Amino acid sequence: ILNTLAIVVMVVLIPRLSIASQLFFSLVMLALFVASLSVMMQMGYWYRMAGIGLTLLFIPFAWNAIRLSRLFAYFRTETLRLEKTRRENSFHFSDHLSLRDEAALENLLRVLGVERYQLSVQEYISVEPHYALYKTLPIQLSGDAYFLHLLFKEYGRKERRQVSLLAASLSAHLSESSRQSQSENSSDIFSRQMNLVQDYQDYIAASQHLFESSIQGLSSAVLVADLSGNLLFRNTLVASWLDGGKAENLYVMLERCQLVGRVAWSDVWQQAVLTEPVIGAEPVESTEPVEGAQQVMGAHQVVGVEARLDRDNDVMDVAINIVCFEDKRTGLPVLVVNISDISQIKKAQRARNEMIDFISHDMRSPIASLQSLVRQAEDSPGVLSMPELLKKVDGHSRRALNFAEEFLSLAKVESDDDVQVYEVDLYSVSQNAVDTLYEQAEEKGIELNLEVDDDCWVMANGDLLERVMMNLCSNAIKYSPEHTQVSVLIKRDAEEICVEVSDQGSGIPASLLPNLFKPFQRGVGQPEAKAKGLGLGLRFVDVALQRHGSQIQVRSSESGSTFYFNLPAIDL
Repeated sequence: ILNTLAIVVMVVLIPRLSIASQLFFSLVMLALFVASLSVMMQMGYWYRMAGIGLTLLFIPFAWNAIRLSRLFAYFRTETLRLEKTRRENSFHFSDHLSLRDEAALENLLRVLGVERYQLSVQEYISVEPHYALYKTLPIQLSGDAYFLHLLFKEYGRKERRQVSLLAASLSAHLSESSRQSQSENSSDIFSRQMNLVQDYQDYIAASQHLFESSIQGLSSAVLVADLSGNLLFRNTLVASWLDGGKAENLYVMLERCQLVGRVAWSDVWQQAVLTEPVIGAEPVESTEPVEGAQQVMGAHQVVGVEARLDRDNDVMDVAINIVCFEDKRTGLPVLVVNISDISQIKKAQRARNEMIDFISHDMRSPIASLQSLVRQAEDSPGVLSMPELLKKVDGHSRRALNFAEEFLSLAKVESDDDVQVYEVDLYSVSQNAVDTLYEQAEEKGIELNLEVDDDCWVMANGDLLERVMMNLCSNAIKYSPEHTQVSVLIKRDAEEICVEVSDQGSGIPASLLPNLFKPFQRGVGQPEAKAKGLGLGLRFVDVALQRHGSQIQVRSSESGSTFYFNLPAIDL
């Protein structure tokens, strides 16, 4: 009876203990067994008691073996499930670089910039003497073994990097196959399970690294936060766009963004969090406050808004997309915010609108005047003489042609980032501009003066520079009173040449100076500006000088204005 009770207690109690407790009790039982065995030997009953003792010692180990077997089965089931999930993912890492044919190999070598190579089934080949070094790499094409021989005339840092990347890419298949074979052929079931778990841990670590690198490399600022605003993740652009990234709360950071339209941040958050989810829906533009809140939390609908962000004394147009989803692990809603820079898009839209206004008004004006003259000549043939009619037609057609030339010249210089430069004499360029504008100045009785120092040569594009001088002088003539003077001064310092174009007009109002070099800006309010223009001349000057690494500047007073810029001087 006592033996039976002891066996029942061991069977029920020991499996419920920890490993350390089981070891302790096993050692205690062993000590008791040895002690009782020595006593029983004296009494002649040691055979029966030895059997009972061995049975008691065997029970915890047998029970642990059963539990360990169940644990292995669980590991096996879970690792197979994880491997199946991995294969079914929309994106996963390839175990090796697969080269289906020689064309795939050529693509790889072209990307790495490898120009000279040979593909052979032989490990050793004869190499011409003018090659400094050659490397041999084993590869597989469509399951067949080959050797790739790389030939180098010189072997520097770039070549070492090429060999390193190729060796890592082409040997991955062999190492992966060898590793899988060792894992599958291992006789130790514990080792096989550990290898499977280790493989999946490596896969998760690589996937996480790729995800973080991809998010960090985006051209948008990405933030992830809970509903209280505590940041869970942010990429590097957040630091440079939003208050140095010092704030730890999402809502505090986004207060710097001024929303466009009649919408408040509270309405945006409610629409993102409380709106009923719509699978595959396009972003919802929030331009009106949300009318009421829905009852579904954790929506997957994207809410898009536009805002203006003050950054380093510059205003940046941004598009903000917000999506709320539930964390599968905790069930808590999480906010994901994507902020994209759309300044260039907005700038292009504004330029398009300005161009449409320009085409609809300024370009139509001279053409409409020509049409009016034609109708007048048809309806009243004797009102205008032929010379008068031709003079007016010539004036309006020239005006339309000048408008078109200014527009096309600006479009061309804005689209060309690289300007062809060569040695240019600033005296010749300026003299050509002055000669071209002589008649225009003569009509208003304006004297054109050109003062140039000796040896004023620069590296520039002569055509662009001559058009710059023509635009500056033409503007000076246009906005100058009659019988005044326009001066062009070109002086050389030690390393630079300064070009100045001055007039004796009434000056430029301070309100016009910030937008002076923007397209389609005119000198509104100046009594001398009787002739109409497009406002493209100074914009052309600004862009053309930027292409030369310079910048147009202006100083203005009631006695006149001076436009000036500097260019590096060269010696011939």
